[in-house]
Amino acid sequence: SNWRSTAFSRLARETVPERPGVYAILRVNRVLGLPMAAEAIYIGKTKNLRRRMGSHLDPATAHNEHVGSIQDREALEFWCNLMPGDQTTAAEKILIQIIKPTANKVRYGINL
Repeated sequence: SNWRSTAFSRLARETVPERPGVYAILRVNRVLGLPMAAEAIYIGKTKNLRRRMGSHLDPATAHNEHVGSIQDREALEFWCNLMPGDQTTAAEKILIQIIKPTANKVRYGINL
């Protein structure tokens, strides 16, 4: 797997590639930096991971109000996996169907 994570912040956004892929916004509970549990808040696909992360960070343009309204934002992490654009829809669909993130509006027939 080629997943990589970064903090969910404007500063960390600069480390995210401007390439296509799938991504997940996770709430990660850590103890002294060690991840103990994670909850998938949102899963998506994009042609430009850095730009999409920026849209989630900006409360004025966030297309997902649930992500923008989370209180403990310091616990959020942006996870991404680079892949060709023609593979992102299938990967997003599988991830949403299995993980069932709380904030996704596109659910591929899955009712939460």
